[in-house]
Amino acid sequence: MIVFLPYENYHRDFLGRLLLAHEILKQKKVNSVHIGWHKDIFWKLFENYFIKRKNYQSILIDSNSFNYKYPIIKFLNFFQFKYYVLDEEEIGLIFLKKKKFVTFRSPNRKFSNLIQNRFVFNSKIKKIYSKFSLKENIVVSGNPRIELYKKISNSHIARKSRVCVMMPIPYFRLKNFLSLKNEKSRPDRVKKKIKIKIDYLKKFVQNINLLIKKNKNIEFLIRPHPSDIEYISKYKKIFCNSKNVLIRQKGFAFNEIVKSKELICGLDFAPIEGILLNKHPKVFLGGILSDDKSFRDHFSYNIKGIKYFKNRINLNLKTKSKIELQSELIKNFSINLKSSEIISNSINYNFKKKNIIKNIFFNFLIFLFMKPLKFLKQIRKKPYNKVTIKDYKNYCKLLENNFFLRVINKFYDKVFYSLYKTFLFYKFDEHSAYRMSGQQQKIILKDFKQVLNILDKNKVYKFNINKTKTNLTLTKN
Repeated sequence: MIVFLPYENYHRDFLGRLLLAHEILKQKKVNSVHIGWHKDIFWKLFENYFIKRKNYQSILIDSNSFNYKYPIIKFLNFFQFKYYVLDEEEIGLIFLKKKKFVTFRSPNRKFSNLIQNRFVFNSKIKKIYSKFSLKENIVVSGNPRIELYKKISNSHIARKSRVCVMMPIPYFRLKNFLSLKNEKSRPDRVKKKIKIKIDYLKKFVQNINLLIKKNKNIEFLIRPHPSDIEYISKYKKIFCNSKNVLIRQKGFAFNEIVKSKELICGLDFAPIEGILLNKHPKVFLGGILSDDKSFRDHFSYNIKGIKYFKNRINLNLKTKSKIELQSELIKNFSINLKSSEIISNSINYNFKKKNIIKNIFFNFLIFLFMKPLKFLKQIRKKPYNKVTIKDYKNYCKLLENNFFLRVINKFYDKVFYSLYKTFLFYKFDEHSAYRMSGQQQKIILKDFKQVLNILDKNKVYKFNINKTKTNLTLTKN
């Protein structure tokens, strides 16, 4: 049996998936676990079924459940397949109350019925999702990422007399977003929100620059937002006149936070990471609370142990007392739960015996899907910067010119268009090809060796690692 663990954001999601993989490998029926960027993992899954023609018993714990995936998951249910969801982005449901965000992250009722279990942070989120699906399908598990931070905070890692600055917003990506061709067609309220964030980060950077100049004997590590990785050179230009600045985005945030004496950040997940790693984060507010009132309910606002600054930030590199986690934080993030264990034990690893009729249908599906999948495979082989809108148009022509594909697509929720969106990208007017093709989502082995050592100290299950270009495979010894 194979378990697939896709992620959306490598720097945010990967380590939690790694811990979960350890726990799942303890199950007798599981032979291997594959971790990778979501588009690559879905391709691996389809490649097994349709190209390699291996009808493995497969379990997918997806990183989101956007409605465009519905026809694909519906189709995969004809195979030896089970579908679960663990969505890192749902943390926004704790404070974002607008219906639009809730419905954007939530699948429709048809899709919800295909999800074996959805694993959520807390009971509040369970209540929100229960409007779309059965309550029995939603499990309050906490999150493996939170569980891992607790293990890291208890380990001994050398600290440096350094200040870690986590950029709270992808400044250059948002700036670029406003300058794109379709910017004029965007609603004014959307443009206004983006401009508020850009202005906020300008003030944030000005504040950091003042601290850098005032404290020339202290090293400042600037960590750009993960969505700004392709603009690292622009950050270097901003701080080029300061010799006590190091700009780095490689590796995981915990490593930079835990090795630093101070953490400066904004209203995002970084202050929560800091608290869990026993830091006293300093959060710059600026005018964000008055400019965008939704931030007043943010999960990292009004937390004991965090200092908030509307204007200038003050440094204090003295050793501080251990942080006592307050009840609201424990409640919101289910910190006391053994998340990976709950998730692993909630999965149904039993499959029904192979059905002869289903086996015949399996071969028929392979025949129908082979042509579009071979076409998609050729596009995936291209260098990311050579993929254009023309590739998508040619794919559409292929579907239109084939009677059987056209009929299936029409009566089966446009499944072939969903395939393209699941494996590739076709919107060139919103994000760069670099970002959309997952160039910043690749697994780097040396990034998590330190975490593996920490997990070994905690006597976590041993495994073999095999890394390919697109995913990491963990198998039992």
